[in-house]
Amino acid sequence: MAKQWAKVHRDAMLSERLCCLWRKSKTALALYWPLKAHADDFGRFTADPARFAHVIGGLARITPTQAARALEAMEACGLIRRYEVDGDELLEIVDYHRHDRPNWLRVSGPEYPPPPDWEPPADLVRFAEEYGHLKNVTPDRYGLRVGLSAACDRVVQLMCRTAASDAGTPEPTAVPSPVPTPVSTPAGTGVPTSVPAGAEHDGNRLDQTRLDQTRPDTDVHDEESQESTSNSDDNGNGARPYDDLPDDVGMKKCNYPNLRNACFDLPWSQHICDRWLVELIIAIEGEADWYIANEEEAVALLARFPPKATEKHLPAKWLERIEREREEAEDDRDADLERAWELQRKLDAEREARLEAYYAEHPEERPEVQG
Repeated sequence: MAKQWAKVHRDAMLSERLCCLWRKSKTALALYWPLKAHADDFGRFTADPARFAHVIGGLARITPTQAARALEAMEACGLIRRYEVDGDELLEIVDYHRHDRPNWLRVSGPEYPPPPDWEPPADLVRFAEEYGHLKNVTPDRYGLRVGLSAACDRVVQLMCRTAASDAGTPEPTAVPSPVPTPVSTPAGTGVPTSVPAGAEHDGNRLDQTRLDQTRPDTDVHDEESQESTSNSDDNGNGARPYDDLPDDVGMKKCNYPNLRNACFDLPWSQHICDRWLVELIIAIEGEADWYIANEEEAVALLARFPPKATEKHLPAKWLERIEREREEAEDDRDADLERAWELQRKLDAEREARLEAYYAEHPEERPEVQG
């Protein structure tokens, strides 16, 4: 789904380019803001004056002549650049991604072709380096192709890693379900009552290799249940480290609106973001994570320590990293304080030595000790 709105910073009119546009044409400045909303996720739109006037002008009834003048003023002030592809007049908003900062996992595909010398923005390159291995991150989705620029070729290569690795991986072979086979055992012997087909029985145990081969495939959703074992106690009972909390922690999401917004700004699916929200609420209201006392601290930590791709399904792993880094920061601060105190003691000792040497030369100036 194409975007329906655009971001506007409150300091926008402190921009020299926008002030230049204001001086050149107030009509052009008025049209610039709906242009940002109508442009696709890559800041591109048609530069044909008639189409531009019809879509951007709306009920204002802007004429194609007025639209052409507005486009010229925008280009003269460095806000857009116009180009042509296959006879179609197009435009690109300059520095669009630096101002709008889209979530690259959720953007829709480009609606217009890129300029001939187009280079992907720096945040898209960083996104491809971290998430280019995902199957839904492909060059076609972002309108990338080889030959536009060296930076574009690099992003295409990063996004093709999954396809290249999957090409050499054979398709998994379906394994038939195990067929129960009766086993005769002596009375009182604790052995399984059925043996999967193909598994060897030696009287005491099953051949583990063949038994594993005959097990049905694990469901995809079991991945999260396996990852949750990182929160189990020392006895492997699966107990959470926040057992003193009520079970209705999911009902408390409405009490943390800022934390909810911060979690759902993460570049992952809604299900994963909701899981992070619940885990952070548990961390705030529990006693185990002493360094997260309220919602503001949790939001600040998410901004200061962005979760890594390896921590996507493991919020507890991220919390452990935060605790470790904060402890290291406190150790460094304590060491800095100790060095400062040591330096102060050294300076005080030198001062006392200088005073003592001065009074030795001028005993008449030594202050008398009272009492």
